[in-house]
Amino acid sequence: QLYIDYWVTGTSKKTYIWNGLLNNSESIEVELPTLNWTGLNASNPVFYASLQRSEYNLTTWNDTIRKPFILPNMYATEKIILELKETNGAQNVSNTLTVIDDKNNTIFKRTTQGDSKTYSDTISVPQGCYKLTLTDMEQRFGCGDGLDYWVSKVAPSSGGLGTTAGTFRILNAVNGSQIVSFNPDFGGLIMHQFTTMKTMGEYSNGATNTQITAPKIPDSVWKDTSTRASVLQTKIGSIRIFPNPAKTIINIELPQEVIGEINYNIVNAEGKQVHSGARLRKNSIESIDIRSLPAGSYVLIIKNNENQYFERFLVE
Repeated sequence: QLYIDYWVTGTSKKTYIWNGLLNNSESIEVELPTLNWTGLNASNPVFYASLQRSEYNLTTWNDTIRKPFILPNMYATEKIILELKETNGAQNVSNTLTVIDDKNNTIFKRTTQGDSKTYSDTISVPQGCYKLTLTDMEQRFGCGDGLDYWVSKVAPSSGGLGTTAGTFRILNAVNGSQIVSFNPDFGGLIMHQFTTMKTMGEYSNGATNTQITAPKIPDSVWKDTSTRASVLQTKIGSIRIFPNPAKTIINIELPQEVIGEINYNIVNAEGKQVHSGARLRKNSIESIDIRSLPAGSYVLIIKNNENQYFERFLVE
């Protein structure tokens, strides 16, 4: 279990608690929930992420990352026009234009096939933060060729397409003025982030930044950290889950040392908690209903008397 603090200069810290099990040499990507950017220091925008010191993270000298970044442009309109002009004329060309908001909702998507047309789409972008992507792939060349590629200008007799360049730009739908025009020779991807009406740090996106302090480290951990690892190691695999894979219910065979109340968490392959509970142990074998879990790989974590037990299982 790791407590991850993250923030940007000028904002308060937010904590994400990751639960999971990683063996030696294993890694995982963690997607952090949205921050509230209110108070952002626009003159020195820097993103930080840091692991708190805890029972599972005793050494913190290398556990903070710092990444300066460029603030996205602000556009003073809540309606824009996406103008995509294709002149490739190749049947295998596929362009996909997508716009998502800061809650990861797709508000616009269009896929075209190099049909030498001009597409003009007006979309609403209420005050907020957005990400636009334009992806392109030319199957014959095995890479993106954008809307303007040197092969496109070569005559068909020489293996090229013999076409002129296409264009892509964003217009202000209110007055028709051009906001930004992109280089058509962009290869396989354009990614453009922007805000509307207000810059980042000037508006609240509804997210709450709350810092949570990791539980106090037990004194026993400090007294002999060399034996702690071996103790935890004996707990991994010391419970038995069956059936495995399972569909509706998992049965857990617990060691005799586990008495009284047991607390359990189930985390998915991304380290996110998907199910939890507590119960008074009555038998050597306890059952948990897993019908709400989609198919995939999970880790069961059982806590009892300051000990923890881990075991993996699959849901079909």
